[in-house]
Amino acid sequence: MTKLCSNCFNDEYRTTTTSKDVTVNGVNKTIHDIECQQCPSCKDIIFTH
Repeated sequence: MTKLCSNCFNDEYRTTTTSKDVTVNGVNKTIHDIECQQCPSCKDIIFTH
């Protein structure tokens, strides 16, 4: 089921992967290949897991 973007209302979110920088105990890490939903129009991202 697709969802209309709640940020721009112009397009539906699509499943993709992204990377996210996080800080754990003062150490910067990058988590790769996180599945998410992204709007192709405004690039808004929602994490589904």
